[in-house]
Amino acid sequence: MALSLVLAICNPPCNSHETCYAPDTCRCSNKTVGGVCFGHACFPPCQHGGECYGPNKCSCRPGYAGDICDVNPSDIIFVVDESGSVGNDNFRVTMEYLANAVNRLPIRYDLLRIGLALFSSSTRKSFELDDHSTKENVTDAILKTYFGRGLTDIDGALGYTCGDMFQLTKGDRPYAQNILVLLTDGRSSSANNPGLQKCKSKNVTIIGIGIGSSVDEQQLKSLVSKPEYYFDTTYDNLGTTLPKLIKTITDFCPPGCRNGGTCISRGLCQCPGGFKGLLCETK
Repeated sequence: MALSLVLAICNPPCNSHETCYAPDTCRCSNKTVGGVCFGHACFPPCQHGGECYGPNKCSCRPGYAGDICDVNPSDIIFVVDESGSVGNDNFRVTMEYLANAVNRLPIRYDLLRIGLALFSSSTRKSFELDDHSTKENVTDAILKTYFGRGLTDIDGALGYTCGDMFQLTKGDRPYAQNILVLLTDGRSSSANNPGLQKCKSKNVTIIGIGIGSSVDEQQLKSLVSKPEYYFDTTYDNLGTTLPKLIKTITDFCPPGCRNGGTCISRGLCQCPGGFKGLLCETK
């Protein structure tokens, strides 16, 4: 009787250091059992010390997330001016803007968390980083936020956010990048800056959006972490800044996504049809 040879198929294929020895299972070089190395097929391979524990399933080390452990998680808090000069109509424009931003961000509890604070003479939280874990819940909470009024204490808002909201007990992760996005239409009524120093001591990245003609541009530029992290607009044109905000938050894909790919999170490219690879470099 003739014997037929059946070859095991691994899809996705094993990497260059592995051999396909059973359907979707690779003989690998990173784990040894009884002198023989066994493992599963993960392609692209897990990054930054992540372990492949099943077909295309990576277990990531602290500080990394994503399907192949190539993404640094972010904790983002929007800090929104609700002083009397803003008015309820412009405040609603801002909330719609933030809801649109959230819908374009990779919101996931292990990837990117969102919090919201409102400020005028004092600062109040709308919701903490660990209150909502899905896009739907975050956008719903944003759109239900009500408008207050008062003066404009920007530094107080920075101090409250960095001191009270970027906390381990409130969803802030020690290995995640902390980002504060400030939106204001005016200048601070406080000349001191202990709040800014509190943010700097925690390595919080500050992005600033100045809205309208009453903004103290020089003051806001002194608050942001990099000159390019500040941009100005009006309430009528606020939506035009959305691509820049998303890019500033998420565009960390050096040397850059190729072939029309979009950087949707740190080190994570979303490829157009017909392309694949970490940077969409393969057709």
